[in-house]
Amino acid sequence: MGSGSDAQIITESLGDPTVFALVFDRHYDSVHRYLARRVGAELADDLAAETFTTAFDVRRRYDTEHPDARPWLFGIAIRVLADYRRAARHGREVFTGEFDHMDGAPTALERLEGEEARD
Repeated sequence: MGSGSDAQIITESLGDPTVFALVFDRHYDSVHRYLARRVGAELADDLAAETFTTAFDVRRRYDTEHPDARPWLFGIAIRVLADYRRAARHGREVFTGEFDHMDGAPTALERLEGEEARD
């Protein structure tokens, strides 16, 4: 289970969503470090979580011609960071909509568990 390339793991995660945790384990630290250098460690926790939540949600669109998911994840992290900065610049509540997991929106784990239950 899930000992191959990121592309293989992501493909496998379409049938067994729990396998996606291997991509998280492989790349979380580097994504978090990237974000922490830009916004500090505390906010990087939230933005990295959003990065991997988004990656999980769109994993069906991953181009499996690329065995390493790191560039894909960094692309997502860059967009998450840009969305955060745009919201902050406009004085909006930063963690609303997709970001808001505090007011009843499901967390990545809850979505994963729900997906498992449906399968």
